[in-house]
Amino acid sequence: MSAAPSDRAGSHPATVAAVLVLLAASAVVYRLLLDVQRSVFLNGVPAADPRAVPRPPTDPAALASAPDRYLPLVGIQLLLYVLLLVVVRWSRGRLVGLIAAGAGIVGHLVLVPTTPTLSIDLYSYLAHGYLAATPAHNPYVTAAADVVDTPFGASLMAQGWAPVHPQTPYGPLWTHTEQLAVLGARGDLPTAVLILKAVVVAATIGTGLLAWTAARRLRPGAGPLAASAWLLNPLVVLEFGVDGHNDAVAIFFTAAALVAALQGWAVVAVLALAAGTLVKWSPIAFALPVAVMLLRQAKHRGRQGLAIGISALASIAGGWWLWSPWWVGSDTLAGLRASTTPTASLSPAGWLATVLADAPGSEPGLTPTLAAAGALLVVVLAASWGRNPTSWLAGCAVIAVAVLAVSPMYWPWYSALPIAVLALRPTGIALSQIVVLTAGSRFVALWGDVAFLGGMSYQDLLAGSPIAGITVPVAACALLGAVGGVVGLIRRRVHSSPK
Repeated sequence: MSAAPSDRAGSHPATVAAVLVLLAASAVVYRLLLDVQRSVFLNGVPAADPRAVPRPPTDPAALASAPDRYLPLVGIQLLLYVLLLVVVRWSRGRLVGLIAAGAGIVGHLVLVPTTPTLSIDLYSYLAHGYLAATPAHNPYVTAAADVVDTPFGASLMAQGWAPVHPQTPYGPLWTHTEQLAVLGARGDLPTAVLILKAVVVAATIGTGLLAWTAARRLRPGAGPLAASAWLLNPLVVLEFGVDGHNDAVAIFFTAAALVAALQGWAVVAVLALAAGTLVKWSPIAFALPVAVMLLRQAKHRGRQGLAIGISALASIAGGWWLWSPWWVGSDTLAGLRASTTPTASLSPAGWLATVLADAPGSEPGLTPTLAAAGALLVVVLAASWGRNPTSWLAGCAVIAVAVLAVSPMYWPWYSALPIAVLALRPTGIALSQIVVLTAGSRFVALWGDVAFLGGMSYQDLLAGSPIAGITVPVAACALLGAVGGVVGLIRRRVHSSPK
């Protein structure tokens, strides 16, 4: 049997050569980007006063020129990413897809020993872990910044950490992971960094494999494209492979829950969603669509409902057990409340914070927080009812974008959740939305470090970055989704019309 044209194109030497050249060029640009990012991150390290915010740079000229070097490289990297997706999607060849996805896996493994270049969050995770591993300390009560006066804090600051973060806002599953990293490393910072980075990178690669599984189920041959869209994404590479943000772990569990729901595996889906929520809060937004799909996939809905209920109870019990070493009542959630309180900015949550006045006697920020949660709930209720895997995943993507839209503030890695969900169903529209979200995150990614060095005010950072990271990309995603819906409707009508 002769090969299909797409198969021949995918295995053609010119196509294979093209993807290899694009991958090699991407590797070079990543190396240049890391050099620029590292030069900013370490500017002023070691600091004369580690507590000073902003930190005085030792090389102001390098700080001033960093955006001029950074932005062209970001543009080139985004172009290379788009070209890689175009080649993989056009060729539909197994070899090309395997090369692209395999390069993504290898690239992330190579990045495990690297240290952060854009964010101090990985070091703050270890500050939480140090508190969790130290008797009579509680990372949910004691701020991460309080580690500054310990020998471990001195080691963190020598790497560019700053004592600015409050109590941990994360769930107990992640706090136990932080604790185990510190205990496993026996207080050695480089080893602890390596342990946490290994966890994050393993989760990142796992999400790529799950994307492959989900996409292949919807359309044979789409797996490599889905995996490549995630693993080769510049946001994923830099924020997870290099900086080690724990969002990668929450996203892995979310993807696992969605894939398990498509398979009808109730226990796996519920436990995975619970695990993700015990890392960060955002996966809970998918509870309703997961339950809907599980019940629709079931041959016996009563048994499936029972499995869902038992798994939910087991998740609650497991969550309580994980919380028990640190639970001190409502004060345990002080860090979470601080991180979910909207601030005035040009984003949906920021507008709510600006327009809505808190009710008399209420906790500051409570009214806009509840309003944002209510808006998200409306989206969840509207988008959870897809009758087939394709429409259901499209609804999940809408929910993921809505989670980003109501984020109380913006940091570049927040865009990773919708990117991951969109990658599970890599249509042309979904890939375009991924590119838009990625572009917004990358163009503002350096701003946090620049602000920390006094190159821009934190007020400008917190007010301005949501424009590029949330408002514009979310609006573009909505527009692209509307266009895709109209085009799909026209196609269905054309196909259903009598010949």
